[in-house]
Amino acid sequence: MGFKLADLFPLKTFLHGISGMKSKLMKARNNIDAVLDNIINVHRENGANEKNCNGESGAEDLIDVFLRVMENDEFQFPLTNDNIKAVILVSVIFYYLLQLFVNDD
Repeated sequence: MGFKLADLFPLKTFLHGISGMKSKLMKARNNIDAVLDNIINVHRENGANEKNCNGESGAEDLIDVFLRVMENDEFQFPLTNDNIKAVILVSVIFYYLLQLFVNDD
């Protein structure tokens, strides 16, 4: 990692491009996006094959609920894949932050 000049001057956006950090962050974002898309697609395929056993307990999990709500238009606003990906990502981040506080080894 190390020290980056852009850390000293965060408002100078051209420094982020020069340092290469922007391209690294975009690559990481695209990789995370691909993983989340894959998770949603697996749940969607299992739902199309009438396999509702996506969760560990064999029951419908949060992603299945979101996909069902998205297909039935049960919300007053449209639910998109990006909304589902955001909830998954926030849930994962929250889970690991909670683990950091609980397991203070």
